[in-house]
Amino acid sequence: MKIIINGGGCFMYSIGKLSKLSNVTIRTLRYYDEIGLLPPTSIGEGGRRYYDNDAVLKLHNIIFLKELGFELETIHEILADQIKSAKDLLQIRLEIIQAEEKQLQKSKEKIQAIIQLMELNGDDDWQGIFNTFTDVKSDKQKIIANWNKYFTEEEQEILNQLPRIGEDHEEVEKWTALINDIRLHIHKEPSSSEAQSLAKRWMGLVDNMFKGDQKLSQKVWHLNWEKKENLGVYEYDPEITDFIRRAYEYYFTHGQVGESR
Repeated sequence: MKIIINGGGCFMYSIGKLSKLSNVTIRTLRYYDEIGLLPPTSIGEGGRRYYDNDAVLKLHNIIFLKELGFELETIHEILADQIKSAKDLLQIRLEIIQAEEKQLQKSKEKIQAIIQLMELNGDDDWQGIFNTFTDVKSDKQKIIANWNKYFTEEEQEILNQLPRIGEDHEEVEKWTALINDIRLHIHKEPSSSEAQSLAKRWMGLVDNMFKGDQKLSQKVWHLNWEKKENLGVYEYDPEITDFIRRAYEYYFTHGQVGESR
């Protein structure tokens, strides 16, 4: 690795030294030379490449443009002054980044949805997850038709605000925790303190989700779990809904466990 001074008194950096100073590999610098992006200022004995200060500045510009996400071909055109409007070019790059961000957000939501479904289902059944996504996509028009058939515009507005699987939402986490706790106590009697406590948590989450509209929450329960209409609502295991239903029935018939009568 050398720094030499040419006959005109200009500092010249060997490719090794330039690599060390710029944190760009020698292999990359050689590739930049091959494609004409950053040719060396001079070639020494044995084909050694040397770069002057202008070349170093050009390399810094290349690194900066790469950090902005530009392709090497576009960088070549920018440095050759073939692209006149820097502002327009940056605007195009910004739009590309924004589109990529949207796609990344969609991917994030899908991955979150898969994780949440696995937690809600209590297993890692890939096929079941695939079937769920396929059913939702294929039944989209049917779901829209059922919403228009059974719900008013005001009710649909509330339904549209319900937490969705795939969202980074506190309510989804609360439901997941509740379902897991129900599974742990699934064999408890409806009259047990555990069952009544779980039913109370269920009621609280439902009340919060539906903005206190008990009529709407009961309608969704009836249509989705009793009438089996496709509303696009997550379908819990039958044993989960049966556990809650029996705990509800006991509560409304006998009062909550421990409650004085």
